[in-house]
Amino acid sequence: MARQVITISRTKYATDLFWQPIVGGQSIRVFAGNLGNFITGRTKYYTTFKSIVGVGSSALGHRTRMPSAAATIMDAFSEYNSFVAAFKVNGGIYIVAARSGIIIHDRFYASEDVGHTEFDTLLSLPDWGAVIAPNEWNVARAEEKQIEELIAAGTKHLLLPTSRFWNNFISIALLVGLLLGVLYLFGGQVKKIIVPGTPDIAVDEAARAAFLRRLEVGDATLTQAVRVMGPPTVITEMPFDNIPDLSARAEQCMNAITFLMQTIPGWVQQEAVCTEEYATVHLHRRHGALSDVWEYVIEFMPGIEITENSESDIVLTYTLSPLYGISRMEESDGQTVARHINSIFQLMGHPVDVRQSVETVRSAARVDVVNVVLVSATSALQPGEFIQIFKDYDAVVLYSVRWTSSTRRWNYEVKIYVN
Repeated sequence: MARQVITISRTKYATDLFWQPIVGGQSIRVFAGNLGNFITGRTKYYTTFKSIVGVGSSALGHRTRMPSAAATIMDAFSEYNSFVAAFKVNGGIYIVAARSGIIIHDRFYASEDVGHTEFDTLLSLPDWGAVIAPNEWNVARAEEKQIEELIAAGTKHLLLPTSRFWNNFISIALLVGLLLGVLYLFGGQVKKIIVPGTPDIAVDEAARAAFLRRLEVGDATLTQAVRVMGPPTVITEMPFDNIPDLSARAEQCMNAITFLMQTIPGWVQQEAVCTEEYATVHLHRRHGALSDVWEYVIEFMPGIEITENSESDIVLTYTLSPLYGISRMEESDGQTVARHINSIFQLMGHPVDVRQSVETVRSAARVDVVNVVLVSATSALQPGEFIQIFKDYDAVVLYSVRWTSSTRRWNYEVKIYVN
């Protein structure tokens, strides 16, 4: 993994932080710790800038109390609502961009050509308040600035560890010291109390019988014969008759993916997906062993199913609880809804795939067709923020949420039932 640290005026600054708006009412450290599950590295760090939090890791070369380059640049460009800037630094190009006070890009590129290409991609977005680039790039409307002039005195926005390890370590050390002191003073009395021997283990026969019954039921389920298909079941409800609350669905996927993205020593999470029934995460072996995954899941992730595709490829599956739903139907037609959704994403400067389609519902007596609008988009917004785009509609189903570690982006598949 490329090191994401730049040196300005003999001070090292952290780059390539994972920036997200802070969710109101939640501890910043806890929120940052949850975000840390989406990036690689053993030790995670965080810093804040106004209403956003940035998370880095030791895998990128970040260290505690290292200042954030992006947050420091934000202070220097406080008069701009949005900007995109490229600076020449030792060893390459540093690019930072912000829109509406949110940092959307913060990365160092060892290759100037790669950095230039990424800068051009960002520049294609509309309505930049300021454009900063080296003069030799010949970028229209751009001016050149030296990064040393902007952050010469910038030592704020320092990285702090997301974990409270040292606080816990000190508490444990004090407790151990206290116990050792007690043993030293009252060792004789303690030895008289402690009687070696094998303790009797009381077996709960009722629990044992219940477990055996469950085992028999499971065996019967696995060995039962394949049933002959009977007549088709009559469908008594349409797909829009049981649509769960969109906020509850987004929260369910966010919590499930966060839970699955726990750091397992020696393994890397590549991609996590939340569908309507399951959430899964793909693990790839780096230097660990299969036993590491099994031991960690058994101890810290009870209820998770493990599937071994190979000795280096594992899938963890989490079964989601059904959400309560009610009948919902959008009154607008598909063309109106598709045009409105497209317009929202165009104003945001985000690419999106919006298309009208139909969903076929079959029963024994008839075949019904339901009109839908399908939306597929990739975004840096978390599920709870992304669904705000659809706040004007009732019959919205968030049927797939995907998190990709390599790009740090979410992919959303949305379905809207329309007239």
